[in-house]
Amino acid sequence: MHETWRDWYEAVLRPLLDHTPDAEPSPTLKKLLARDPDEVDLALLAADTDRTQSYIFESAKLPEIRGGSELLRRLNQEVLPQIVTDAGLPAACVLYAGGGSLLALVPASIADDLAAQIERCYPDRTGTATITCVWRPVSPQEVLHGWGGTTFSQDQVNALRDRLTAEDWQRVARAYGLSDGGPIPPEAYRQRRGFGQMVQVMGTLLRRRKETPPAIPVVEAFPFAMRCQVCQVRPAERIAPYFGEDRPLCAACQRKAGDGRAQEARSQQVRRFLAWLKDRPDLEERYLGDAARRRVHFTQDLNELGAACRARPGYIGLLYADGNRMGQVLESLPTPEAYRQFSQALREALEHAAYQALAEHLHPIQIERVSPTGKPLGKGYIHPLEPLVAGGDDLILIVPADVALPIALRLSQLFEREMVQRVPDEIWSWLPPALRHPTLSVGVAIADSHNPVRVLQQLSRELCKSAKGRVHEEEEQGHPPTSALDFLVLKSQSMLRRDLRQLRRLPPYYYSEDGRRRGRLMTAAPYTLEEGRRLLRLLKAIRQANTPTSLLQNLVAALHRGRKYGSLHYLYQQARLGGTQPLLTLLPRVWPYDDRRDPIPWHRLPGEEEVFATIVPDLLELYPFVPKPAPDDLWREVLTEADDEDAN
Repeated sequence: MHETWRDWYEAVLRPLLDHTPDAEPSPTLKKLLARDPDEVDLALLAADTDRTQSYIFESAKLPEIRGGSELLRRLNQEVLPQIVTDAGLPAACVLYAGGGSLLALVPASIADDLAAQIERCYPDRTGTATITCVWRPVSPQEVLHGWGGTTFSQDQVNALRDRLTAEDWQRVARAYGLSDGGPIPPEAYRQRRGFGQMVQVMGTLLRRRKETPPAIPVVEAFPFAMRCQVCQVRPAERIAPYFGEDRPLCAACQRKAGDGRAQEARSQQVRRFLAWLKDRPDLEERYLGDAARRRVHFTQDLNELGAACRARPGYIGLLYADGNRMGQVLESLPTPEAYRQFSQALREALEHAAYQALAEHLHPIQIERVSPTGKPLGKGYIHPLEPLVAGGDDLILIVPADVALPIALRLSQLFEREMVQRVPDEIWSWLPPALRHPTLSVGVAIADSHNPVRVLQQLSRELCKSAKGRVHEEEEQGHPPTSALDFLVLKSQSMLRRDLRQLRRLPPYYYSEDGRRRGRLMTAAPYTLEEGRRLLRLLKAIRQANTPTSLLQNLVAALHRGRKYGSLHYLYQQARLGGTQPLLTLLPRVWPYDDRRDPIPWHRLPGEEEVFATIVPDLLELYPFVPKPAPDDLWREVLTEADDEDAN
């Protein structure tokens, strides 16, 4: 910290960061609050990257996706905080830097210069990526009490109800997140006051600025110019090394691909995973296994990840995870320090949960390796994983298809546990009860490795939104907060012609009966975390019993013919085969059917009286991705740990 800003830090920033809600202000803070707000040199600065995933997934090749992801991570977590500290400001100014976002309390006198530097550094370093930055002068009162810096109590706000017209009071109620026009409850009042309200204001300013962005970098591609052989969009600028071969590359792809040296120099995400394992010898030994003394390579492309699939070689799973209502939580935190602590805990919890889930379900595997340029490399061990940077509470993982679903469920389990452990109890007590249980939504797209990765990313993101819808449905029905996931096995390109909602409202996924109010849904997705565990338990049981695929196919074919026909066929097979097939005997015990209302294997959708769904088609789609033989410890953590929690 430069001496120029030491007095500012001691007199302005530090008292605000050290203050806790409902505590008596310190003498320094009282002195600060007594000053004229216009004389206090303080501003709130926020930044957010534009179209982050469009930049990362511009190329279909894994090395460029990996390079773009790492480049954005460095810019966000290292370069942006450095811009603040290079201006002579203390590092404590930065409240959060990660996931493409930045929030900082800085002197208003230099906020404009900082914003200009931040917006300039992204196109300078990447060539095409941009970031939007806004700032607003704030008073110490606004940092402590929210917009306007007023200190109205809950009773004073509710007293306005008798003095305002119904229309005016409705506007006040909507400001506190209410729609019924009733009195403001304590939870709603606390949620809309304090520093979190200023975070909400900055989010609004960012969205407004993004609607009218400044000029974005444009590289004109002349007809006579040679195109870059990686992106096939921009003109090539120079011949550069690319995996041992010289190729014409544009400036943006050169930055993503690095300096052309060995690919190991560009696999920083996997390197961080391995460094994390070094501090956890038990997990490291479990992950490396027999390959501990062998040379293990980083994956060259998605084909190598697909080759690592033990059950169905050639298939990969792309996971997109996103925290539920995390924006609402951040907008409910009362102080800058609480925001800093929660944001840091959120990033670390998601990262550590992902690393542990990967270590528990994956091992280095030997495959026939081929370079991205098509050159055979012989047999070798690879790390069958690719974690990518997406956002503060977002995460993208690419793994072999046979472990995609158990990793998604284990990730959700660990995320909930890590958040509870990392966030101080004091911060949870400041939040409304509805926001005190952190949950995660995960979308899983399973497909052949030759599919464009950008298409899989868009599909998994849509599946994640579907899982979020299930989370909200559970909350509306009064059930405890839960994580959720949705998945789709991409069988043909024709499935991509419709969005997910439309796809699941048409045959062969949905059949209407007697109009739109009644129907049959040939999938039980999206699943809650508990339902996902039951799905894994069934898959493990039928694989251990070596259940013939034809049995599942016949059951699904009967279900397509109608609800009554499918139910009778299932009951017939159950009576005929007896206890020889675990699927027929275990399904009624594992899946929560209502014997009086649900015609097995159908069950009513939550909140729908005349729409029936079935889990059997999902079992058929996922069955080929269950490793065989299935050992007793298969998916041990995701199943056993939850059982232990239920027992307690």
